[in-house]
Amino acid sequence: MADDLDALRRSALEEEIAIDPFEGYMAAEVSSDKMFGMTAAEFAALFQGVGKPEVFAHASYHLTGFMNEKPLATLRSDLAALGLSRDEQSLETEDHVSYLFEVMRYLIAGDDVAVCNLEQQRRFFRAHLQTWVEALCAATLAHPRADTWRAVAAFTREFMLVETQGFDLLEA
Repeated sequence: MADDLDALRRSALEEEIAIDPFEGYMAAEVSSDKMFGMTAAEFAALFQGVGKPEVFAHASYHLTGFMNEKPLATLRSDLAALGLSRDEQSLETEDHVSYLFEVMRYLIAGDDVAVCNLEQQRRFFRAHLQTWVEALCAATLAHPRADTWRAVAAFTREFMLVETQGFDLLEA
């Protein structure tokens, strides 16, 4: 049985198809370049696409059903209050999940204690992440072509639950 699984794994890797998002990448036969290429191709297919992506990674879409709506305007106001603004070179709007997690990283690790503190983290998380990231994770988990990103979505969903519980404890 193990030999059959190993043969199937090798075959899948040769065809650049991951059977399991972790096991396939852990195999010695997969170079880091090939792994990156497979992950990048899957990302492009799911989250970028031509015209309309299959999975939207933006708060506005998950909260309103449309891009560039009121949640983005509210976010921009909150970012300005924190002294943050979008890099004009960025292709994504500020309500993209990666941008929002980067803001959280700044609020956790930044040096300005007036801005980078637990209360700011709690407010930002509650207003701009907790309200919709679960829907993004659910959409990614349900997508039939999400292999690597299904694992990332599962991890993110659990991470969000832990963060929510942590902030709940602060408020209790």
